[in-house]
Amino acid sequence: MTVKNILFFFFSIGLFATLSAQSGNLKNIENYDDTAHGECAVLIDSIVDFALKHKGATYKYGAAGPKYFDCSGLVYYTFNHFGIKLFRSSQEQYNNGIAVKREDIRKGDLVFFKRGEGIGHVGIVIENNDNGHFTFVHASTYKRGICIDNSAREGYANNYVGARRIIVCDSTMMSIPDTVNTKIDTVFTRSSGIIPTEKKEIINTNSQKKEKTITYVVKKGDTLYGIAKKHNVKVDDIKKWNNLRIDRINIGQKLKIKKK
Repeated sequence: MTVKNILFFFFSIGLFATLSAQSGNLKNIENYDDTAHGECAVLIDSIVDFALKHKGATYKYGAAGPKYFDCSGLVYYTFNHFGIKLFRSSQEQYNNGIAVKREDIRKGDLVFFKRGEGIGHVGIVIENNDNGHFTFVHASTYKRGICIDNSAREGYANNYVGARRIIVCDSTMMSIPDTVNTKIDTVFTRSSGIIPTEKKEIINTNSQKKEKTITYVVKKGDTLYGIAKKHNVKVDDIKKWNNLRIDRINIGQKLKIKKK
């Protein structure tokens, strides 16, 4: 056997070994992805099924279960049941998760609609109908309660605002994005399943400054969201400072606002 043939023989063996190893790695990756994606899909199915179990329940403004719900209350209660903490109002929930284009909407996404001047309604997608519309479950009105609707229906078709994805599934990892507006990250792995982890602490360089408490008198047209935005604080903080259990406020009501 010539030197040239010997070199070719060893080169062929090396190439075969390399391709075999790569093939094995690809197989492992595929198994990992399939398993992880399956876990993610199961969670999304469970969330939607849980919401649908409340179909027919009574609508009640400011309620978040277990017997009565408003629109954001149903969303909050449903995701909380699976250890995923969202903001309470529909306006704030529009800041949870990541934005999704209408054509990319899928099961489990949150969809938002205008009521009045801003975002005032939210539902959970059951199915993308592949015709530019989607089916969703939501707490509708006092008369209809929790029901299923289609985005093509009058009242929703012209008032759609956008969609947010809380559960993100991709080829290697499924997670809830670690953002300022997301309170819990949920990570799915093949070996350990669903692992909830607390959101990272956000360092505030002004944290050492002394807080100043002011009194704000509620005016006509005010909402907790608007007041919070005006004073650069969180709605949840205003509710905590004033022992509020629901988002409803009244004209003339005095609210404590703590500012740094």
